[in-house]
Amino acid sequence: MAQHGHMPIIPGFPAPVGRLVSGEAGGSLSYFVLSTDVATDCDDLAALGILVRAIRQDPSKRLIAVVTDSPVPWAAPAIKAALEAYDLADIPVGAYKGATGPTTSTYAANVAYMWGHGGETRNDYPSASTVLRTALNALPEGAKATVITVGMQGALYEFVQSAAAADGIAATGAELFSDRVQLVVNQGPNWANTAPRYNWEQNEPAAQHFTINAATYGVPWVILPADEADTVFTGPPVGWSQYNNPVKRAFALSSSQLTPATIDGKRQAWDPLTVYYALFPENPIWAWHRERCSVSYDTGANTVTKGAAESGLFSWINLNGTDAAIGDELSAYLAGLDSYQTPAAPFHANAGYAVLDFPFEGADGSTTTNDITVTRAATVSGATIENDFAEDGGTTSLYIPTAGGYAQLVDSADWHFGSAPFTIQLRGVRFSSLATLSKTLINQWLGNLKSWALEASTAGALGFYFSVDGAAAISNVTATGIVTTGVSYDIDVVRTASNDLKIFLDGVQVYTGNIGAVSFFNSTTTMRVGYRSDSVNGFTGYIGSARLLKGIAEIPA
Repeated sequence: MAQHGHMPIIPGFPAPVGRLVSGEAGGSLSYFVLSTDVATDCDDLAALGILVRAIRQDPSKRLIAVVTDSPVPWAAPAIKAALEAYDLADIPVGAYKGATGPTTSTYAANVAYMWGHGGETRNDYPSASTVLRTALNALPEGAKATVITVGMQGALYEFVQSAAAADGIAATGAELFSDRVQLVVNQGPNWANTAPRYNWEQNEPAAQHFTINAATYGVPWVILPADEADTVFTGPPVGWSQYNNPVKRAFALSSSQLTPATIDGKRQAWDPLTVYYALFPENPIWAWHRERCSVSYDTGANTVTKGAAESGLFSWINLNGTDAAIGDELSAYLAGLDSYQTPAAPFHANAGYAVLDFPFEGADGSTTTNDITVTRAATVSGATIENDFAEDGGTTSLYIPTAGGYAQLVDSADWHFGSAPFTIQLRGVRFSSLATLSKTLINQWLGNLKSWALEASTAGALGFYFSVDGAAAISNVTATGIVTTGVSYDIDVVRTASNDLKIFLDGVQVYTGNIGAVSFFNSTTTMRVGYRSDSVNGFTGYIGSARLLKGIAEIPA
């Protein structure tokens, strides 16, 4: 296969004119743009990890922009956080401003929070179109970039429709795309048209536009279909710490269609596979997989299909079978990312790490439970998301009208407190009733799998209970009568480095006791808010937000 620097000339495709330019040290530079959704699964940050490793390892490879193409509010902050963690804070990040596609991402919110961008949303970032226009326009004369899309084409679609003189740049987006992009490598549709379909089909106008107008732009595409990548797996090594590596964090937090089908803790490598191709298309592993073709868009079925004819613009990667060697190569490459990582301090400067933060807020202001904003996978049962809780500053709250409702989160080492300091913070807690039984606010407590629980008694006391063996309970209970119904409270439970267990109500300490250097039982049960894990002691009322900090003793101001 003919090669030209880092990128071969793909047979039947236009030569990559101007793609490689003279570098500062006399070498050649290769330019890349990544467009990604950062939505329902963790492979987006794994793809970014592979790209990061490549540019850190090879100075001739330049990442000039990363943009998002889903409406997930935290997609851009998560990307920014990951880039900063790898000492690449100067790379511009743009956010898709449209409304098409998934709106929630459990791991994006948590990664953003962990690395200091939890208070940001896509509204705090320039548009993806602006970032693409600026980055491509700034390329050296004659240079072109490879655009890697592992999302839904929303950003690229908005970009090509941008008008002349937008952002102070004379060219239209369509002109910049044709003149400054030499190749699009795309994690694309399912060529077999089996449901569920991803990426192209999730943004119908974008899919239709690019399949119809590809010839007008003259930019070749290489498509790696989702269903063809199902048998290729990759993932970060088990030994990585998720608390100082955003790629590992993303895998640990992923709640998606990727989770059930794993091999040794790895996930299907849809997005990483696409990035790997863009970086190393000359790799022999692709030689027999590439198939030149045309594509077409079916408006009725909203499907992008592979055609038999050769368009001169499209190439399809057919993996056809279990290509374990590709997955092994991907994993080996991604495993080296730690060697190029510059660990960044998490959100808290005291070297602890925040592990859970979920305000109960509807992403679109509605009261539907599937809009819950949570940094891990949550199941809401018997409860609604309210948006009129004035006592909580007007923010939305989890509302449990009758005992038995709850928000439930899957088990995780995140809330295995062990013997470390920790902080539990509940905001906007309002009891509707204290008439029967104790009211469980938040817990991981089930049968002989007891770990910890925070409750309020019928007499108005707050109690924090924990177990060191999963069975026997150790009680730490305040005086009675400190909470009542109809009042909004902020509640904090803190274990300090000196093993003092403290309970605060509205910032005032109402209990303290030294529990010694004991280690809490690492329960494997789910963690619930509003109902004990063994389905007793149901809370009724409102809870505005819950926040857990592991390794941190944060005393209320």
